[in-house]
Amino acid sequence: MVYNCLRYIILKTLLLISIAGFSQLKNNLTEVSIKRGDNINLQANSLNTQYYQWFKDGNIISGATSSDLNVSEAGSYTVMAFNTVNCSSSVSDAIIITVVDNPSFGLSADLSIQKSTDQNKTHKTKDEINYTISVSNNGPDVAKKVIVKDTLPKALELKEITPVKGVQHSFNYTSNVATWEIKRLSKDEKIDLNIIAKAISTGQVVNKATIESETPDPDLSNNESSISIPVYGIKIPNVFTPNHDGKNDFFEIIGLENYPDNELTILNRWGNHVFEQKPYKGTWKGDGLNEATYFYVLRINDAGQWQTFKGFVTLIRDKK
Repeated sequence: MVYNCLRYIILKTLLLISIAGFSQLKNNLTEVSIKRGDNINLQANSLNTQYYQWFKDGNIISGATSSDLNVSEAGSYTVMAFNTVNCSSSVSDAIIITVVDNPSFGLSADLSIQKSTDQNKTHKTKDEINYTISVSNNGPDVAKKVIVKDTLPKALELKEITPVKGVQHSFNYTSNVATWEIKRLSKDEKIDLNIIAKAISTGQVVNKATIESETPDPDLSNNESSISIPVYGIKIPNVFTPNHDGKNDFFEIIGLENYPDNELTILNRWGNHVFEQKPYKGTWKGDGLNEATYFYVLRINDAGQWQTFKGFVTLIRDKK
């Protein structure tokens, strides 16, 4: 430390913090946040000192010449010490004070969020997609007023938000945003939220969920989660009526022409193959088969990636 006189002064700055009815002495603290309405006591100690001079943002604080200074305003605070012959120390390191409105001052809760769906299932237009949003509090304190938001893209249409006990939920149809409010989430507590949406257009569908709370979060890197799934432009019927009336006589897969590299397999309830075709030409009409429900496996090649669709189709021969 550099001094202006041969007779020097050793200056040391301490912080005496007064928050929520208790005091705590901290050394070497350079940045402090206090809740609005609270105050903090800055204290300077030195040898051979006659008086001090405190500064806020580089400006002299009038009358602030004692060893301590009570502060309730945000700013950069420094101090100098003077001895009996008016020699001064150099200016101390700055203490940065910030004022916050957060009622959870002094607490912290590391919240995390993870959005998932059945990645093994392929989706087509008009399918319902079930998303799970897992929210957790990694601590160390209770998180209060936790807000989770899920913004649905235009390719999705809300069908249902599954109620969770103790959790309020809402949906804004203008912004397409689902919101959940959790009053408190304890340390190590985890809650799963579920939302069901219908795919209304094709392509890669991306949507993101976020989490925040009234309690400060020390790690924001895990406060959002995105998921991307492909939606294919095909429509697979669950019933057809091959009765030669010219209507719905064939098992027709609308949009399959956009995926010419494909294959279709039909199985009966015993797992026997009753029809196979590669590529499928839309010609199966159940010749020689009884009225029943059959299982289909459709595979399509999408830009080098094979995707599989599985489901049931019922064959009905209407009475003439």
